[in-house]
Amino acid sequence: MTKIKILQEDKSYTFRSYFELPYEADEILAELNYSLVKSRLSLPKTTKKLEVL
Repeated sequence: MTKIKILQEDKSYTFRSYFELPYEADEILAELNYSLVKSRLSLPKTTKKLEVL
């Protein structure tokens, strides 16, 4: 099965233009030889009063 080329070699892309493409993020990243891993992020919590917010 032939893979469809998402990105054109003669075209310049901005950060925003990747979001305007009609493809999923994992498909675009695969064309750039990267992969996307989604996972839940657990951040530390505090009970201290925050003075500046």
